[in-house]
Amino acid sequence: MQRTQAVGTKKKKHITAGQVILNILFIILAAAIVFPFILLVVISISNEKDIIRYGYSIIPKNIDFAAYQYVFKNPTSVINAYKVTLIVSVTFMVFSTFLMALVAYPLSRRTFKGKMFVSFYLYFTMLFGGGLVPTYILITQYYGLGDSLWVYILPS
Repeated sequence: MQRTQAVGTKKKKHITAGQVILNILFIILAAAIVFPFILLVVISISNEKDIIRYGYSIIPKNIDFAAYQYVFKNPTSVINAYKVTLIVSVTFMVFSTFLMALVAYPLSRRTFKGKMFVSFYLYFTMLFGGGLVPTYILITQYYGLGDSLWVYILPS
């Protein structure tokens, strides 16, 4: 004999301990992601002297919009920063997509004889970088990219 549920009644869901732990974990993760953004906004409306004197806090001692007044008084610096960001992002995207396609196509062919060597080379250099100081010396002294937009694009 088969039981049928009455119309309009819902079956109760049982919450397991694993679901509770997962929910708590995701709440902590969400808080860890959102907290720096909240702190950023609070710091931007805090008084500079209060930050120096008391350090960072979620609740500002005195609300001060001097940082926003400074930015909106001379908006060309913000506009120029966005221009640089846009130029670097688009240029890097185009160059990196082109170079990745040039490497990916031969690696996708079964007849490519140097496939294992190139794959190992790419993997190894991805894991182990040259270091911060040698990279800086290479970029500034040998490539001469010290004060240009190319310093953001080419080394990557």
